Amino acid sequence: MADLRQVWAQIPDPRDWRGRWHPLVVMFALVQATLVSGALSYAATRHWIRTVPQEVLEQIGARHDRRTGLYQAPHPDTVCRTIAQVNTAQVNAAYAAHRAAQIPDLDDDPDELIPMTVDGKTQRGTATTGNAAQHRLGVQFAQDAIVIAQIDVDSKSNEITAFEPLLDQIGCLKNVVISADMLHTQRDRARYLHRRGAFYVLPVGGNQKGLFGRLDSLAWNEIPIE
Repeated sequence: MADLRQVWAQIPDPRDWRGRWHPLVVMFALVQATLVSGALSYAATRHWIRTVPQEVLEQIGARHDRRTGLYQAPHPDTVCRTIAQVNTAQVNAAYAAHRAAQIPDLDDDPDELIPMTVDGKTQRGTATTGNAAQHRLGVQFAQDAIVIAQIDVDSKSNEITAFEPLLDQIGCLKNVVISADMLHTQRDRARYLHRRGAFYVLPVGGNQKGLFGRLDSLAWNEIPIE
């Protein structure tokens, strides 16, 4: 929780400074607790916040009423309304900065490569009348599937244009091996990763006949696997 508090504290509060009774950090903590408890809908979130135990409110730093001796939870509608106003890109950036800062501590060997995977997913339940479902591109640690950064893909664009802004959220890519699907097997992507000091593994298919032919002609059976 201490680490998450540091992340949430970096996210700008969308509310006017007047009338802020409950800190934004407390609201994020409540939402995080509801997700951990299995409450995935707005209705379930509201119900959970209404019945949140006092010990949880104490742990997340909720306001303490000296008169009653009880910790106070914000109204469920206030939590949902405030979180909905928060800038998603700022949330993504805060989490990305936090996770990126931990990369140097992941491996004891400075020469050991860190595998990461770039992949895009369409979020179920986000489609509305006249609007397509939200699509997000993310990069995660390949070994434990922990997302380190993510970005919304504009409906008028695609994953290709979001690739570099996504990885720009990670300050250092040295000794990182980036893998992605065939969509990102392009010269500009490779040059970008090389410029950032990263390695990459990108698949080549029949849609790139020239490159595929040159690779297919190599003596792969003679190349050692370490």
